[in-house]
Amino acid sequence: MVTTPDDVTSEEMDPSDFDNWDFGKKKLSTVRIFRPDTTYTTVNCVSNITASELSTMLGKKIFKQDISKYHLYILRNDVAKDIIRLNVSHNQRMDLPLDFVQNCSALKELWMAYNDMDRVPSNIRSIVHLQLLDLRGNRIKDLEKACLENARELKTLILQCNRIETIPESFASFQYLRALNLSSNNISKVPLALCRITSLEDLDLSFNEITEIPDQICQLAMLRKLLLYGNRIGPFLPKSMEELACLRKLDIRQNGILNLDALNDLPALEELLVDYNTNVILNNSFRVLVRASILKCNMTDVNLRGTGNTLTFLDVSSNKLSNLTPGLFEHLKNLETLRMDNNSITSIPSAISALKRLKTLSIANNLLSSLPDEIAQMESLMELDVHSNSLGDLPASIWMCSLSYLNASSNVLDTFPDPPESTSLVHVSSSSSLTDPEVQPNSKNTTAIQSKPLPAPPAPLLSMPSSRSFSLPLANALQHLYLADNRLPNDVFYPLSQLGSLVVLNLSHNYIVEIPRGKIPNPNNITEIYLSGNQLTNLPADDIEPLRSLSVLHVNGNKLTTLPAELGKVNRLGVLDVGCNLLNYNISNWPYDWNWNWNKELKYLNMSGNKRLQIKRQSADGIPVPNQPNSPQEFGSLSHLRILGLMDVTIMENVPEDAMERRIRTSTSILHNMSYGMADTLGDGDDLCIWDLVHPKFQTKEDEVLFGLFDGRDGRSRASRKLTSQLKDRFGGCFKIELEKMEGPDTVVSALRRTFLGLDRELWPSVHEDGQSGGASALVAYIKGTTLYSANVGDTIAVLVKKSDAFQVISQKHIPWNPTEASRIKRCGGFVSENGRLNDELDISRSFGQYHLVPIVNSNPYIETTTLTEDDDFVIMASKSFWDVMSYNTAVDIAKAGKRVYGDLMYASQKLRDIAISYGARDHMVVMLIGVGDLFKKKESEGDYRQPTYKRPKATEGPLDALKYLKPEIEPPQGDVAMVFAYVKNATKLWEEMPIPMAIAMKEVFNVMRRQLRSIGGYEVKNEAEAMMASFSSVPAAMLWCFKVQELLVSADWPQDILDCEDGKTVSHPNNPDQLLYRGLSVRMGIHWGNPVSHRDEVTRRMDYYGQMVNRSARISNLADGGEICVSSDVINVIQHLLADTTLTMSDSPYAEHIREIQKMGFVIIGLGEIKLKGLETPEPLHLIYPQLLAPRYNKDPLKSLTGTPLLGTVPQEQALMLDPISVRALQTISLRLERLVSGAVARHGRASEQNLALFSLVIRDNADQADLIRIAENCISRIENCFSQLYMTKSGDFLNVFESLSKTLESDPSYIMRALQTYMSLERHPMKPHRLTLTNHLVISYDLHKKMEIFQPRRATEEEIMSFHAADYIDFLKRVTPENMNNFSKVFSRYNVGDDCPVFDGMFEFCKIYSGASIDAARKLTNGSADISINWSGGLHHAKRVEASGFCYVNDIVLGIFELLTHYPRVLYVDIDIHHGDGVQEAFYTTDRVMTVSFHKYNGDFFPGTGDIDEIGSGIGKHYSLNVPLKDGIDDESYIYLFKSVMEAVINSFRPSAIVLQCGADSLGCDRLGCFNLSIKAHGECVRFIKDFKLPLLVLGGGGYTIRNVARCWTYETSILVDHEVSNDLPYNEYIDFFQPDYKLHPHLSGKVENMNTRAYIQNLRIKVLEHLRFLNGAPSVQMQEIPPDMQGFLEMNDEEEAELLADSARGREGKEKQHGRGHDNEFYDNDEDV
Repeated sequence: MVTTPDDVTSEEMDPSDFDNWDFGKKKLSTVRIFRPDTTYTTVNCVSNITASELSTMLGKKIFKQDISKYHLYILRNDVAKDIIRLNVSHNQRMDLPLDFVQNCSALKELWMAYNDMDRVPSNIRSIVHLQLLDLRGNRIKDLEKACLENARELKTLILQCNRIETIPESFASFQYLRALNLSSNNISKVPLALCRITSLEDLDLSFNEITEIPDQICQLAMLRKLLLYGNRIGPFLPKSMEELACLRKLDIRQNGILNLDALNDLPALEELLVDYNTNVILNNSFRVLVRASILKCNMTDVNLRGTGNTLTFLDVSSNKLSNLTPGLFEHLKNLETLRMDNNSITSIPSAISALKRLKTLSIANNLLSSLPDEIAQMESLMELDVHSNSLGDLPASIWMCSLSYLNASSNVLDTFPDPPESTSLVHVSSSSSLTDPEVQPNSKNTTAIQSKPLPAPPAPLLSMPSSRSFSLPLANALQHLYLADNRLPNDVFYPLSQLGSLVVLNLSHNYIVEIPRGKIPNPNNITEIYLSGNQLTNLPADDIEPLRSLSVLHVNGNKLTTLPAELGKVNRLGVLDVGCNLLNYNISNWPYDWNWNWNKELKYLNMSGNKRLQIKRQSADGIPVPNQPNSPQEFGSLSHLRILGLMDVTIMENVPEDAMERRIRTSTSILHNMSYGMADTLGDGDDLCIWDLVHPKFQTKEDEVLFGLFDGRDGRSRASRKLTSQLKDRFGGCFKIELEKMEGPDTVVSALRRTFLGLDRELWPSVHEDGQSGGASALVAYIKGTTLYSANVGDTIAVLVKKSDAFQVISQKHIPWNPTEASRIKRCGGFVSENGRLNDELDISRSFGQYHLVPIVNSNPYIETTTLTEDDDFVIMASKSFWDVMSYNTAVDIAKAGKRVYGDLMYASQKLRDIAISYGARDHMVVMLIGVGDLFKKKESEGDYRQPTYKRPKATEGPLDALKYLKPEIEPPQGDVAMVFAYVKNATKLWEEMPIPMAIAMKEVFNVMRRQLRSIGGYEVKNEAEAMMASFSSVPAAMLWCFKVQELLVSADWPQDILDCEDGKTVSHPNNPDQLLYRGLSVRMGIHWGNPVSHRDEVTRRMDYYGQMVNRSARISNLADGGEICVSSDVINVIQHLLADTTLTMSDSPYAEHIREIQKMGFVIIGLGEIKLKGLETPEPLHLIYPQLLAPRYNKDPLKSLTGTPLLGTVPQEQALMLDPISVRALQTISLRLERLVSGAVARHGRASEQNLALFSLVIRDNADQADLIRIAENCISRIENCFSQLYMTKSGDFLNVFESLSKTLESDPSYIMRALQTYMSLERHPMKPHRLTLTNHLVISYDLHKKMEIFQPRRATEEEIMSFHAADYIDFLKRVTPENMNNFSKVFSRYNVGDDCPVFDGMFEFCKIYSGASIDAARKLTNGSADISINWSGGLHHAKRVEASGFCYVNDIVLGIFELLTHYPRVLYVDIDIHHGDGVQEAFYTTDRVMTVSFHKYNGDFFPGTGDIDEIGSGIGKHYSLNVPLKDGIDDESYIYLFKSVMEAVINSFRPSAIVLQCGADSLGCDRLGCFNLSIKAHGECVRFIKDFKLPLLVLGGGGYTIRNVARCWTYETSILVDHEVSNDLPYNEYIDFFQPDYKLHPHLSGKVENMNTRAYIQNLRIKVLEHLRFLNGAPSVQMQEIPPDMQGFLEMNDEEEAELLADSARGREGKEKQHGRGHDNEFYDNDEDV
């Protein structure tokens, strides 16, 4: 049926629909009128113009004023009826006319995406046969009035990227809807109507805010595909999901799911994606599962069942797996791809041979020490990746594998296995054929190959594989072999020469000194050879010439002094890297030495780092030869050249200049007194789309330098190549302009941001002139003095490496999966697809050049400002392809090793690139290293340079897991030795309770210990399951090792099971929740100094120690508790002596370095007295030492804190402040201007000119040292202080007489003046001002909200009602005390906490009775059923205690109201969103389970009232019924609402209250006088709305709030929420309207005034901790109804001693203070009247 306008009722129409009927009368539209030849003209007219009117306008347009003589008509071509598919996307706010829709009788598919619509066009409901509707990318919030259910044949509905919060109930009537996409909306709860669309087969709810899946999901019996990634679901899935019998694909990535039991035995589930969840337990059975991915889920074990015949793909990378059970592979027999990278797996069971169909096995970056021989039985295995393990050898059976790809880089291989003897090789003469039938495998003439190869023949031979070797599967199949970064010698070429199909060979960074002649494998077909970082002194000329197919040759980082001329005969050579060698030859001697002009196909040539090489014109010797290259010192003939590296090469001839398609590097490796290294590669591409930028002496200043890296997204796109080239050329100039424009409060950060954004805008015309799309990531490092500014967009990353074992990531990876970026993308109208791409096309979320995706993608950079110190070493800047294969830790270790061994950042950068290539990087790449630590060294002249001495690295001894790149282990110390024993506390019990997590945790412990041993210089003597013994040559080294280990263990990556147990739980500093004291396993340590007996084991060659000294060391460690370091008196004597030695301050000895380090850290030594050690007769003085950061651990042990005596200690040494000349000049200018102002000599035209001030200024040189700058700065500060003193006296001079008169008056009648001041304070100056209620009342009335509710005049509370909670003597005191007689009660002021913040004022008790009576009556309105919601904005005084006042709260009306509710309701929930903790209410109900208190507040231990820590959870039967959510300064709307909703929903579902009391203190708003949050009024109101939506009896009360105009706004807005009436943002006129100037808005901007200290990690951790308490609730308590709750009655009848004992337990936050009321509550006061 076709719907006409008459058929649509007004109730069905959106209000905006009415505007559309006369849309054409208001706005002009542009109409195109086409001619028969397809040309057209345009007419601007209203949309409802008639044909005759349009004809008249056309006549005027062609200058025919009178068209009556012309026969003009408009022929309507009614094609609408034939339209089947209609796409009108990307048309702003487009609507569909009803007549057009009605004519589209055949329309089945309609696309209206990205039209910026805020509603669904109402006429869509009239498209009868519509089957597909795409409305993605709009701003639609409400679907209720769209009546889409009228389109009854609808099968696919796409509502992605809108602002939908729910769907209407009418959606349940869809009968044919199969696919529904609601991703990237604002849905926080799955609508139940959705579960009733039983025809659904494909449901996408990804990237919403869903926290749980309802049980009703099982109603979707036809569902095949369910996408839930990017939500907040957890920790469990509903059990009812087992009933989804048709579900084939489930995507639950990036949630908080712990357990997958609900998915057991899903009969049709084929694909399961669980990546990026938390602590997933995989112990499941699946019937037909085909593909499973479980990345980064902190799994400790994998147990799959029932998948033996179905599962083909399994990825469990980046978890915490340590062991693989043999039984696992019985359920993986059909597997084709298995990835287990980045775990802690130590061995592969032989049962893996059961995987007969496995094609790809990747187990990189684990702890494997060997591979099983059974790997040869895996018949289908083609790819094996085991790089970054600890493999000492490969099994000989590897020759029986049909591998085409083998990567064993970064292991400790010292050999490659020879072919097995059973198929040994035979000698084949040159006349024999490989297929000679006389040569049989079992021929008796077969001779076995010797274990050692025969000497090479005198003449070069072409290496040909024999028939025997060729028959081996590996020799025939292997094409890509990566063995880089091992210990392989020259002999490795002999077995490798048998690989007849090899195409890529990577042997970089091994111990190869020479390539054996004739042993390069497959010389005719090999295309890539990597031999970088070896010890080669020459290349075999005879073996080079046959490499006809060679296209890539890397021999950088060797000891080559010359290159053979035969290299020029490799015609296909396109990539040649000979950087960082010792090249020093005559480049014109082309007949004998190589010259690049012979290799015309070169696209990449790197010779950087050859500091002896000279490129200059040489005099010709001999007679010219006809085929001699022209100008051998030039590069013009290399037409394909894209990158030419000549850094540090002496160049005396012209070289090509940079162009868009060519990068030429000729700079030195010393810039701005900093060493600098870089390496790059074109990868598999032929085009240049990645550029580096180096700009020394930026802005012509000696102390500034600019580095940049610009990474193009697509090397095949000309637009991308052009964009990166122009970024490199123009960034420096644009940034310089922005710096020059800086003035006032402007900063370098702002200039950087403007440069990024402005340059992106300016490059648009030039980049898009070819009509192509491109994009680029960018990373910039700007060093000014000792300040480093780093800025980036995209996925280019910078890491600042410390000289210690630490690093800091100073950029941000902008990827769509990042939760912060995903939220921004959603707000901008974008979405993240299943493959992690933004809008299904881009893998980064910020970029240059993506103009078609603005604003979803922008170039707004992440900027980090870092003050460099002497502890900083260098910066790593690298592109995406590098970081895709390299972790931060590995990159830092490799770079530090390269710098340490060779002392050269150029070599270190090339090593990073080489190893990244060996790990599988195939795309273009740039790696840059900047030696920022050199800024703190004395400047060296260029003549001081010495060529690095390349030494063959010594083989590492001892454990090899992750230490191969660290410093080599020291020689075992002898003589006087510092001995350390370290044990894990309660290790035996933990091994028994959780063996798998404990195995992983112990690996983490030993990894931390061993890394620090290498870094500091210690010797690992021995280790057992949970203990380690280490020796040091000095006491400071031992102490430093213990300190570092204890600090790093707190932040280690522990399994969740360890963190959940009692011995591993997190303990924070009582005053700083961010400072962790304990987390994870605790290690007990002991140090002793003495002379043990030492002996080296003959077999292991490891040193061991014996004797009394070792026994004493072990006994000392036994006295330490977990996390403690116990030391002997000998250690104390040594350290005291060293601290007293002043000569160590400037010494370079290791002693001095370690002493300075522990002094910088700070430490405390506590004496324990004389203690008799086990087995020793004489007691010995022992001590505890703590690093300053962990010193509060000492106070956690009450016994030791009472008995221990602090003896010695230091405080952490802060880094010295570094002044720069610019800042000191600015300070001097300020002092001069102030002096001019004080003297009265103000400039005539206002501000004094810079020229005049310069006449009085000291000349400050740019190279002034710190001592001079400090002296000048101190002088300027003293002058500024003097100026302020004079200005203050000048300003206050007029009031001196007033002060003097006031003083005389006080002497004559002090009581009169005090009464006047007291009255003024209590009425005008106190925070709880009564006129904030007056403002609220007027706003409520002005908005007509009073018409939506009943208003009652409250009565005063009786004394009996008040004393139902408060003590009689306290109430009697409140009733009797007045300002006139208050002196008579002064003795009891301290008892009742009256005074300071709770002053006595006239009518005090009447005031208490009024607001208390209002709350009691409001509660009675709920109990008698006359109201669902009661409001008392004058109530909410939550600090008052039973026998004392607090925080201007005298009577606790909240408690009285709850008492009233408890007479009718069994359970009452109290919720407090005041910025201060609701301590009075919590204390009142601390021991009952009938009232649950939940408080969201600021807490740091000092903020009033000092209580409300997360561990205050109740007592007795009330334990876990008090819940506190302590927050830090500056929390914003998003974090607060997320935390509030997730906590409160869980609380209400667990506690199941019968009624709720909500305290709405408005001091949690941003810009509050006493508050420090960033909440907006809407966010505050959203909390009220959320509680209201539970539809429980609700009592709403006021509370704090000290910026009264915002308090009135907030409570008015929340009143509108409670009465379900939307109000305008424009305030209506009322007599107090001037209070709200200048904006006169209901919702002013209040956010962002305070820095948000609540990190995402802190919020998530806090949420987990809070929700953890709810697990202990044993269901909702059930009680009998009594007039007074029985547990309350018992509480009120307690004697004073019992009450004191209970209150001591509930007020732990005040521990350490004399009395709570004795502290000045400055957080609750202010001293001026600027509060409106």
